[in-house]
Amino acid sequence: MSKIMKGVGPDAPIIVNENGASQSALEHRFDLMPPLAQAVIANILHTGANKYGEGSYLNIAPKDHLNHALTHVNAYLCGDTQDDHAGHAACRMLMWLETLLQEQSISETPQCDLECTRNKCVLAWYDGSCGAKPYGTVAPPFMGKARE
Repeated sequence: MSKIMKGVGPDAPIIVNENGASQSALEHRFDLMPPLAQAVIANILHTGANKYGEGSYLNIAPKDHLNHALTHVNAYLCGDTQDDHAGHAACRMLMWLETLLQEQSISETPQCDLECTRNKCVLAWYDGSCGAKPYGTVAPPFMGKARE
């Protein structure tokens, strides 16, 4: 099984808080993520999912996400007000990072063969098996309903 996030599995170390309650120790601080920015990104992702399809950004090359992000940054710097360029730049940077990380995950997963690519084997990023069905016939756990 391929590990994507360290410290969130059943073998995570246990800590005891000041009240004597035990829980898994976390290596991540999601509570520190900026909530207003998250709301902007979530809205942009919602609009994009309705317009282009849920998860379609996963089928776009990382360099294209970077180019779009930089285009939004430049539009913002030029004073263009047609769009929320700061929000879209931030969203595209997240998409760029996600697609880069997923490409690395695939290339670093030795049990996957050449058919297990970013476009064809989404589940392999999470369960590490190349027995996963191609995207479109099964929904990865984070995406909800499968797309036909």
